[in-house]
Amino acid sequence: MSQADSTIGISIRFEAQLRDLVDSNPAVLQCAPGTSLMAALRELASDDAVRTRLFPDSEAFSHSILVFRNNEPVDQQELSAVSLSDGDEIILFPPISGG
Repeated sequence: MSQADSTIGISIRFEAQLRDLVDSNPAVLQCAPGTSLMAALRELASDDAVRTRLFPDSEAFSHSILVFRNNEPVDQQELSAVSLSDGDEIILFPPISGG
């Protein structure tokens, strides 16, 4: 198996004010097949600014950020159970407020 066969590529798009956290949007992440969505989010959180927004208490993912995988909402309780596939698109939405 070649190195190319042992990784999958996913894109993670940051919406609204989350865009300011990253240099490249969408962020492209290479990971092992079957990596959980939570593991991919934790890998992104290696950057301090991203970690502070995604994991504000260091352990639990922020309850206020909505997560979509391939345009389908993902329940926060399922982030560790969702296995990623090559080409998946993850979208992160922060809370929206206004009046």
